[in-house]
Amino acid sequence: MLRIVLGRSGSGKSEKRITEFNAYMQKNIGVNKSSFLFVPEQYNMLTERRLLEYQLKEDFKVKGLMGHEVLNFKRFVHRILSTYGKANSVLLNECGRIMLLTSVLNKHKKDMLYYTSISEKSGEIRKLLSLIDEMAKYGITPEKLESIITDNKYFNKKLHDISLVYKAYEQLKSNKYRDDNDSFNVMLKHVSENKFFQGKYVCIESFTGFTSQELELIRLMILQCSSVTITLNNDNSGESPFACTSKTLKALQTISENNNVDVIIENLSSDRS
Repeated sequence: MLRIVLGRSGSGKSEKRITEFNAYMQKNIGVNKSSFLFVPEQYNMLTERRLLEYQLKEDFKVKGLMGHEVLNFKRFVHRILSTYGKANSVLLNECGRIMLLTSVLNKHKKDMLYYTSISEKSGEIRKLLSLIDEMAKYGITPEKLESIITDNKYFNKKLHDISLVYKAYEQLKSNKYRDDNDSFNVMLKHVSENKFFQGKYVCIESFTGFTSQELELIRLMILQCSSVTITLNNDNSGESPFACTSKTLKALQTISENNNVDVIIENLSSDRS
């Protein structure tokens, strides 16, 4: 089951999540029913502190996370890979990825139509690498880029170069290297094969949107978990300030519908009106 809690800022979404997550932990003390609260990386320590402050305020007999975890997606990738094993390849840091991309650019310099001198500009190489990373996160492949044709000849040249470099970079990397996107895909495979979330309780809090990779992880969660709860800063009014989270809400509903999973939507803003 997928439960989506909506509400404007100040509607009590986070307080509700802290209360419910603590209640689950207290109810399952000493029981092999672990739970996970996913938050953006910058909120990790703050969320852990808020959980503990609530326990002190309510004078819980047992305090602490007690085997339950507050995680971000990046930390979860490392946790799964350390549990089930990493890919047989070398993880590249940013410097290594830049060196690899520079090698690709030099090799295909004569084939470029738009980025003819980019290999001599380190700042532009970083921008191109960032673009490739984003496309990989959102499931945009070189083949998809190749299929795009516009009326702008300069933009077509740019697309040609990006797809050429993107494909060559992925091919060169696939032989013996990997980056964070590859690690995320390995994690997804482990979660699927080992049914890691089977019977577990998961909450996802404070996100505005999700990448294609993160949505695939959420799909696995709702198929395996006993319950998944996601909070979104949205009041379901369709107003423009909530356009981004409205798109996220629609994506989550589509995933649930395609996988025959029931969805419950709670709107805390409407409760307060």
